[in-house]
Amino acid sequence: SASRMECTACHGGDGTPGITKELAHVPRPPLLVGDDPRHYVARVAHLGVDRVPDWPADGVIFSGLQWIQFVNPGDVRVVAARRGCGQTGCHGEEHGTWVEMSPMATNTGVYSGLTFGSGLPHATLQTSEAGTAGEHGFRAVSDPEFLFNGGYDGPRVPSLLEIPEPASILGDPVPAALADDLMGGIDAGRVIEDTDLARLVLHAAGAACGDCHLGSQPMAPTTGGFRGGGCSACHMDTRPDGRSVSLDPHVPHDEPADPDAPVEPERAHPRSHRIVNVAKQQPFCVVQVGIADTACGTCHAGSNGTFFQSWGLRIDAGRDVAQGHQYPTNPVAFADASGDRRLFTGANTTYLGRTADQLVAFEDYDGDGRDDTPPDVHVEAGMGCVDCHGSMDVHAG
Repeated sequence: SASRMECTACHGGDGTPGITKELAHVPRPPLLVGDDPRHYVARVAHLGVDRVPDWPADGVIFSGLQWIQFVNPGDVRVVAARRGCGQTGCHGEEHGTWVEMSPMATNTGVYSGLTFGSGLPHATLQTSEAGTAGEHGFRAVSDPEFLFNGGYDGPRVPSLLEIPEPASILGDPVPAALADDLMGGIDAGRVIEDTDLARLVLHAAGAACGDCHLGSQPMAPTTGGFRGGGCSACHMDTRPDGRSVSLDPHVPHDEPADPDAPVEPERAHPRSHRIVNVAKQQPFCVVQVGIADTACGTCHAGSNGTFFQSWGLRIDAGRDVAQGHQYPTNPVAFADASGDRRLFTGANTTYLGRTADQLVAFEDYDGDGRDDTPPDVHVEAGMGCVDCHGSMDVHAG
């Protein structure tokens, strides 16, 4: 049962009684020791760490995947290897298998939009929907149950290619003498395949645009964006300021010192070492907390700001309302988000890079005393994201 599980059941390592902490823990891969800028992405986001060469330590051979499991048993790569959350008897047979191919894990929507919008040619023609269907993912995945000509409702593909990670963005330049010939066979504005620009587009997709997929930690974590990777992104609740409020004396409770500008090697910590899913009412009036909307907001606050919109917070990046020069008119009355303790705990002055006066919480333009950009009706009724976006939906079951 879960009450009898040892730490090593999830995290790995050596649980032999009496040994030192150094022998019990999985050591950091040598490539991640120090501050070599070439390994910055691997240190911060754990990208590619599962592919580092094995290394010896104290007579034991370790792998990158073992270290990833040690720091985060919910990592998608760990789950896919049927370790941590994905091991037999836990969640490997269902959720662990489903989520590996989910849009949140593969990030195929971001990659596909970028490659399609830049005019890159199709990497593969897998289905009749190949004009718009996804082709790339964070890692290559395949659907063993895919049926060709299966009559699926909407685009569904049998596999996704891994987004290319070139060793260098710069390759052999396209000779200027071939420019006319190259331009003769492509549409105006289309990125030419296998050129420096094409490699840059794909590199940007993997290193920057793809920051929100479940296969990585955040590249530039800051207040409101602290999360783990994989299962931990949702199921390990993290406060906006990234600080632990648990009673565990082994966890630093003042880290990060400045949540608005954490400094490496500072790390955020879950609210407590407890897995959450949906809120439950337990006996004796005990409430078991569930996945908070702020967990969804670590990723779904970009672009059109779905998270903020649902809460009735309008993004005012230029502080036009606060400074009284909004075009074409200013509201009769307004309030910013400075009093919203859900976002600002007292330790932070920003939330996902925005200050309180860049988030309009109330604005009345016609003087009737009502908010003209109110929260979503579901939020007003007390519902959260996971009340509608349930297990099968989110895990792509």
